[in-house]
Amino acid sequence: MNSHPSNIQIPWGTPFNRFMPYIGYFLMALGIFVLITDNRPLGIGMFCLALIPAFLREGIIVSPSLNQVKSYWSFLGIKFGKWQSLAKYKYLVILRSQTKYSSTGSVRIPLPDMSRTEISYDLYIMSANHLKRIMLTTFTDQKDALEMARDLS
Repeated sequence: MNSHPSNIQIPWGTPFNRFMPYIGYFLMALGIFVLITDNRPLGIGMFCLALIPAFLREGIIVSPSLNQVKSYWSFLGIKFGKWQSLAKYKYLVILRSQTKYSSTGSVRIPLPDMSRTEISYDLYIMSANHLKRIMLTTFTDQKDALEMARDLS
């Protein structure tokens, strides 16, 4: 069902912070090194545990033709998740959100104000009363969000 031509796959990336896959790759290499240097149980354990942050991904698949959505976790390319009907989700909504970041210097060392505001556009499908919602993806450009909404509608 994932390979159906009308399915729209939206990968979200890793469920961890963005550096965790690199830590997983490093631990895999370290596990191989430990495995080679004679401590097999520790090397195998380290290698196997490092696979999780290195290769765990998440995302969502929307099938407009079948009127279903699937939130999935992917490990080594195998997707795990449950298909849900889109019948109760009547609305496709773009919400604009602002995230403010600020940093200031200490009292002794005055630094210039490094505050910034990032605007993002979150694409949701929502139920009629808007109590149930599924976030599909986030965009930094409003035109991209509108284009994806048109593709899904």
